[in-house]
Amino acid sequence: MQRVCRKSLQTHIGEDFYSVALYTSGEHAYVLDSLATLQGLERCARGYLAKPEWKERWGTLEVAMRQLKWSPCDSPYHCEFDRDFTGVQNILNATWDQVGGIDDSSEEDYMDTCDAIHNTCVEVLRSIRDSGIFDVERVVFNVLMGDQDDESRLLNAEALNSDRVVSWYRRELEIDEARLKALRTSGLN
Repeated sequence: MQRVCRKSLQTHIGEDFYSVALYTSGEHAYVLDSLATLQGLERCARGYLAKPEWKERWGTLEVAMRQLKWSPCDSPYHCEFDRDFTGVQNILNATWDQVGGIDDSSEEDYMDTCDAIHNTCVEVLRSIRDSGIFDVERVVFNVLMGDQDDESRLLNAEALNSDRVVSWYRRELEIDEARLKALRTSGLN
């Protein structure tokens, strides 16, 4: 991921990165890159607005960008360097094979393996954050998943970002602080 981030910075030189994430599935069957810039977001939003149904729905570029900003799969740089993750995929496959596979492992092995993969993703992202190649006060580092709700995204981001960035991200996602506090106390994080 460190190599991928450096390649992305070189490929998109001068662009304003706001999201650096590892993207996986709920069962952690794969791990891929997911990066986003404001310039890429604007291009994506303009593409949506070129279609009458989206133009009618969102109207302006500002609204379209706000709607798309935190949708990782809508970034033109989502999984841009997926080929660089072939080695990671081989390790994940071997890891799952050791516990009997995603579908056939015991519940305990399944949960332990998911936790280990998630924790590794967090450590990798901490390393990138601490490397200084991105402005840590302007970028949200995160572990993202398909079909993930915003609250889960925010809770994942808390382990990787400063309080100021997490607060900004919460406002961007329009998550009510009371709702987030209720999730934390219910143990759903």
